[in-house]
Amino acid sequence: MRIVTGPWESSEHKLEKREGDIWKVITQPEDFDYSKPFAYRIDGRESTLGADGFGWPEREVKLFVVKWGDRVINVPRKHLRDYYGLLLYSIEETKLDDSKGGCWTKAEYDQKSGELVIVSNGGGGAGWYRATWRIKPDGTIKDSAESLVE
Repeated sequence: MRIVTGPWESSEHKLEKREGDIWKVITQPEDFDYSKPFAYRIDGRESTLGADGFGWPEREVKLFVVKWGDRVINVPRKHLRDYYGLLLYSIEETKLDDSKGGCWTKAEYDQKSGELVIVSNGGGGAGWYRATWRIKPDGTIKDSAESLVE
């Protein structure tokens, strides 16, 4: 499995700002004014995991490739959207460095379903989440996320 992240590039996304009941396209990220309500969307979605609900994302997945037996599966971009700030440490790395506790990524084969299950934690500040990708032997992918904020 290979997951590569890099800086979030606003120019690669559609950014919008709500003005009243209308969404207007903006050409670059704006500074947030925390003293008044605001709403922004990235690629048509208001919920962006790993951006803490305020501020723009800092990192995003650029490449996600899984080698499973003889197959190489390139995970399509549609299964990567909204997953910003993934923490791509191995479980072993988190054991060696207490500051990385709980910030792991792992892959396991689910014998019951026959799927490869990849789980990664992500976020920054208080906006933690867990992303899961379930890959079937035919290459079909289903992704999901759950908030880890208590």
